[in-house]
Amino acid sequence: MTAPTDLNSVPGIAERLFLDGPEFQVAEDPSVRRQSALTMLAKFAQETTNSRQLFVEAAVLASRTLESDFFVTAHLQSGSSTGVALSGTQPTVNSEVEVIETTFDRNDDQCLLSQALKALEPLIIEDLPEKGRSNDLLLTTLNACSALICPIQYAGHEYGVIGVLSLQPKRATMEDVLFLQTLSLLLGPTVAYQRTEAVLAQHSALYNATIESLDSMVLVLSSEGKIIRLNRACEELTGFKSEDLKDRHFWGAYLLPEEVSIATDAF
Repeated sequence: MTAPTDLNSVPGIAERLFLDGPEFQVAEDPSVRRQSALTMLAKFAQETTNSRQLFVEAAVLASRTLESDFFVTAHLQSGSSTGVALSGTQPTVNSEVEVIETTFDRNDDQCLLSQALKALEPLIIEDLPEKGRSNDLLLTTLNACSALICPIQYAGHEYGVIGVLSLQPKRATMEDVLFLQTLSLLLGPTVAYQRTEAVLAQHSALYNATIESLDSMVLVLSSEGKIIRLNRACEELTGFKSEDLKDRHFWGAYLLPEEVSIATDAF
């Protein structure tokens, strides 16, 4: 982990916390506040494709819900052991969340975030002496004394960590740990889905570009023999557009009546 390199404002998080979650603000029962926080995060997860923003949102909610001084999260780049660590203080009313950005290396054994990721289980520190904090730049920078950090993973893949830090010694309860674990369990599958969608979109773009570049006729058919699309060469040679034939059986558009039975036997 290196020294802080940038200070970013992440708009929208404070507004969502203070304005979109009135039940979160007024609830005195900790279990109600935690359920409200989980609901708010689940809604946000459906609205965003930005996993970094999602991690920060979850970390802010965790810090607010568990009444800690700081939040922290690390976001690993796809297929890499490095990424970005983001930390900051709890937002206040009418304020944006200021986020300190640092680099994150999973292989840095001195980093508590890396230790939690490698352990694959929550890392709980109730009262870390000053000497013990000196080797972790994040704790030194924030002057934190206690921490609760959970790895974010899914199906054997690591995506990052989420945690809360406090300036004073603080004992995490089992309910605190379970709440943070629940957040991480929500984040893991969500990020996995987002990255899968991104890869599929890239493959689809490459596939579309490939068939469009061919000078041969290409018909893309469904398993039922219905036309999904035509490539450019097919449209030029036949005079039909993809939208004209979409969802029609190809034998109804291109084959003679006596040839239809041969085609239908194949589907």
